[in-house]
Amino acid sequence: MGTASNWAVILAGGEGARLRTFTRAVSGDDRPKQFCRLIGPQTLLAATRERLHTIIAPERTICVVTRHHEPFYREEFADTRRPHVIEQPSNRGTTTAIATALARVAAHAPGAVIGFFPADHHYDHPDVLRDVLRRAYRMAAADRHRVFLIGAEAERAETEYGWIQPGQVLSFREDFPAYEVSRFFEKPSADDAAALLARGCLWNTFVLVGHHDAFVALLEAAHPGMYALAASVDEAGRGDVEGQAAWPQMYAALPCSDFSREVLTALPDRLAVMPLPGAGWTDLGHPFRVLDVMAVRGWTTPHDRAAS
Repeated sequence: MGTASNWAVILAGGEGARLRTFTRAVSGDDRPKQFCRLIGPQTLLAATRERLHTIIAPERTICVVTRHHEPFYREEFADTRRPHVIEQPSNRGTTTAIATALARVAAHAPGAVIGFFPADHHYDHPDVLRDVLRRAYRMAAADRHRVFLIGAEAERAETEYGWIQPGQVLSFREDFPAYEVSRFFEKPSADDAAALLARGCLWNTFVLVGHHDAFVALLEAAHPGMYALAASVDEAGRGDVEGQAAWPQMYAALPCSDFSREVLTALPDRLAVMPLPGAGWTDLGHPFRVLDVMAVRGWTTPHDRAAS
């Protein structure tokens, strides 16, 4: 993983509204969950950065944040070069965040293989994730036509997660197979979730790895012209004083779009999925999931975290 063609993008621009009451109890203010110390001594964003830096160098990692959160991330990015932080003037959804980050990476390293990572995940066994990601980056470098999703092996009939149904096997090397994507299921009923679990379907982690060209082709198929528009907006934001002054208005004109629903779900034939076995993955988007992770560590309240 030492090649300079491998990059990572951390998506940390969300508001964390569903967890707001919980995070307020932990932090004493209205900071989103990615800037909170929910699990252990680090913020979720810091833990994500540390986890990724074992396979992707910090100088090849970009973080996407939203500018009005600046008081919460200012200190965290004190050691980060400014071009490696995309400060969205407003949150325009994951599609715009991904398109802008693709353009930013391309400005540094045309033809890169890029991984996208939400900043609010927890892994009991991050070493398993690292092994699967190493394989995913190699496969994405060899296949410039597909974007590879990481699908966590399901442990229960979860109704709050999205699910992926794997299709035909594409590759089976190094004990980490890759499959075609047959279909997506978003927040199924209890009966449907039980059926998906029985069929060996996977939880959608929204961790994505692909060659720059594969991502651009995916975007172009779903939203023609959006990548070129996002690239021109990002170039203006990195340019002279005039361009930077126009950046907020230009960014606000970009479409507001959900990448999972409007891009991935619409184009499964352009995707592949790699199972993530036994990593103990949890999306910390709901208070009960945070409490579940805390319970495993023997904590009963958010304040137990600080005392441990």
